[in-house]
Amino acid sequence: MPVKPAFVEPRDVEAAREAKSDVLSLLRAIKPFPARSNRRLRVRMPGQTRPYRHFALGRVNAPHAAAMVPSGFNARFPDLYRACQALMRAWEPEFQYDCIQVNKSQQMPPHRDANNLGLSRVIALGRYTGGELGVRGESGDATYGINGRMLMFDGANSVHWVNAFEGVRYSLVFFKLKPRSSPATCERDA
Repeated sequence: MPVKPAFVEPRDVEAAREAKSDVLSLLRAIKPFPARSNRRLRVRMPGQTRPYRHFALGRVNAPHAAAMVPSGFNARFPDLYRACQALMRAWEPEFQYDCIQVNKSQQMPPHRDANNLGLSRVIALGRYTGGELGVRGESGDATYGINGRMLMFDGANSVHWVNAFEGVRYSLVFFKLKPRSSPATCERDA
């Protein structure tokens, strides 16, 4: 049974405010933002033809082995990786995660995160309206405004989606990666 989503308050409010600002500045500076048209097909909106702008930081499953390896994006964006780590330390230092999924301006249809293990944390940043995270629970659907707020939710077992929005919306999903015995990546399709 999925755990009911809940907002997590930052342990260190000032450090969290600074880390959010740092992360957002670093995200805005990425030009061009990595985009791949052949990945995460099941979390695209129906009819979406533009490439999905995303990448993973942290550890990912190696493409041709069962082992986890550092993401190549750690070296490409080291300041962002450190800033994301600082964000989680300020918010919930004891939370254990392997991977940070970084998304830019992506609405998502209902899905589950097949490669997640345990509870995830998600936060969105940017200047946008709408874009709430919807989560299907035992008592029905609920939406959560996560702009600048960290939400704990069970992405592996709860159907969830991103509502339509206007503006530029970045999201960061911190999660434990499910070990695989077969080749996989840090993609979060279901």
